[in-house]
Amino acid sequence: MGTLQSLSGRAKLVIAAVAVVLIAAPAALYLLTRPPWPVDGDLCRQGTWVGAESKWLARLEEYEPDRLTEYDSGPAEEVSVLADDVRIANQDLFERQSCTYPGLALFAAMLMEVVDTPGHNGPDNPAAPADLETAYFDELGAEGLVTGWGLGATRYCGGTFWETDDGPDTPPPFAVEAQEMLGIGLAHVTNPDRETLIDEGNYTELILDPEYHLGEEYTSRFIELGSSQVPLVKYAGSPVLGRDDEHTEDLNNFHGGEWEIDTVGPTVYGWSVLAPLLRFGDFHEDFLTPVATAVIEFDIEHGGDWTVEGEDPLWFDLTLDEPTNAIDAVLEALSRNPAAAEAVFEATGDDRVAELRND
Repeated sequence: MGTLQSLSGRAKLVIAAVAVVLIAAPAALYLLTRPPWPVDGDLCRQGTWVGAESKWLARLEEYEPDRLTEYDSGPAEEVSVLADDVRIANQDLFERQSCTYPGLALFAAMLMEVVDTPGHNGPDNPAAPADLETAYFDELGAEGLVTGWGLGATRYCGGTFWETDDGPDTPPPFAVEAQEMLGIGLAHVTNPDRETLIDEGNYTELILDPEYHLGEEYTSRFIELGSSQVPLVKYAGSPVLGRDDEHTEDLNNFHGGEWEIDTVGPTVYGWSVLAPLLRFGDFHEDFLTPVATAVIEFDIEHGGDWTVEGEDPLWFDLTLDEPTNAIDAVLEALSRNPAAAEAVFEATGDDRVAELRND
């Protein structure tokens, strides 16, 4: 203290200036280089390993062997084994929600465990119970579809903003399979005609809640996100909460510590991400009619240009090889449901839908 008092006024000013620089420079560097936070419209969220807070985990717990003692041993054993097998999808589900891993190779494999997939499941290889299929999509949410498919698809369609080097010119087969299985699964879980779906499907004999499906609330959120501008954000950090053990420590080490924004990609309209999923699966009119109506009205309003102003064109339909909107995927879905096409034509009067109606 005495040394400072003995300095001249000019010296004190110099010291003060140097101190400001020494303090301000690191602070400025941090502000300039730290991940941006928050990002308006960011849909990413951390998953949870707490069963009471997760529709997916709560459903899995219902299929544990000690919870099935009142049922015949054969079906109960079969379904408990399958339910235990699909637990492998936990980690990938949480990574989709939390936007920490945009790859699709494991995603396709995990979806095959959850979704009743043509060509994969059959009498000798039943799919997981239909209510677990629904619970997976329920837990993922429409938000998780946007983040999970949005980040994954762009990795193979010009997603250089993720700074990866595994984006081939042509999407690999497993990436297209992921799109297909998401579409088929979405069609299953939004179908209110559960009896027909289950009878025609390859699900297990024992299904604890066969009527469980995603209804009007989910459809409304799906449409709301479709018409919204959504930033694609990649996070680094542990994607799960509520599990304090060695596995969580490994996750933290693997993802680099705290769950924080790593990269901010482009902003897109939700329909650019969600509409391509309609290319696959047989959708019930209760879901398809309002969704297709909303997409076509959006397309008309925007003159067919689904690109957010100031952003480069991107596409999320891996069956295509160039940036374009996904209206064709919607029309393809309507071609498989003439009743929905009739309702959409009555609502929109769009000539593209006219020829898809019942004769």
